[in-house]
Amino acid sequence: MPPYWALGHFQGSNAYSTWDQISTVMSKYADSNIALEGVFIDNYNTKPHYTYTVDSTRYPDITTHVADTHTANKRVIFGTSYALHNDTTDNYWYNRSYYGY
Repeated sequence: MPPYWALGHFQGSNAYSTWDQISTVMSKYADSNIALEGVFIDNYNTKPHYTYTVDSTRYPDITTHVADTHTANKRVIFGTSYALHNDTTDNYWYNRSYYGY
């Protein structure tokens, strides 16, 4: 059986570019008395061409933010990408994965 939070409502967007935007969305849900178990931070949070990373310029101190989110009984799911370099074409091949914290 999955944990309770995994069955709840999550909000996600490709448009989140800072933690302040995510925090504002979570606050608006709370102010409106709408249940929210967590947020999806999509694929664009990673450093370009770096496998399974979070862009520290866009999301500084992410560890503290995730811990604060857990304290509020919410969860964060990161969409991450890995990039495999193709030596023959000098291009990158991408795939997306999601990891919850």
